[in-house]
Amino acid sequence: MASESAFRVELGNGQPLPWLAEPADPCQDGCIRAWAHEPTVTRWNLTNPDETDRLVRGFLARLGIGKGDLSESVGEACRREVLRRTVAEVQGHNADLSPVDAMRLAEKAVAATRAARS
Repeated sequence: MASESAFRVELGNGQPLPWLAEPADPCQDGCIRAWAHEPTVTRWNLTNPDETDRLVRGFLARLGIGKGDLSESVGEACRREVLRRTVAEVQGHNADLSPVDAMRLAEKAVAATRAARS
């Protein structure tokens, strides 16, 4: 099977975002960074209504995406949905936090991270 590259994103503290596994070396400046790596592949068997199958395959065909790229498209859609739900969860968790308080917390976390690394 041909090797596929995947996209990995992690926070500057070396912790992966919740939908990704295994942290790597953290950025030294508290940034968010991403890089390609070789993933392990898991086979899924999915069942969808015929209407959904026709809708998805028709959409991908209009974009010029071939039948063989269906797995990649499903994986991308799953990652987007996990990101969307994670953002909604964080926003809900922080709904009572004022923008000023959020900025203070972020500045405090950045300062602590930088102090720990120097």
